[in-house]
Amino acid sequence: MQPGRVRVLRTLLSGWGLALLLAIGGSWVYFAVQSVRVPVLAQRVAELQAERARVDTLGARLLDLQIRYDQVQRMLGVMPADAVSAPDSASRRRIP
Repeated sequence: MQPGRVRVLRTLLSGWGLALLLAIGGSWVYFAVQSVRVPVLAQRVAELQAERARVDTLGARLLDLQIRYDQVQRMLGVMPADAVSAPDSASRRRIP
């Protein structure tokens, strides 16, 4: 064996060399796991964006229905006209 190779093997098999090899191997494993998570997280983000769009649509429809409901109540004389205004967040009821 050549003296240079012996010196490299001795360095790699020392405590510092083994720690360096473990750190390099650990970083490869960490990045491999992270790269596997990317498609899963991208799919989850797409699902959450679609759900947000549905919730926004439902919120707009609910607001429209609330305005129409208030209008019907005003027309029937159930509520005084000056007490009716655009529904604010405190007056809206949350439907479970």
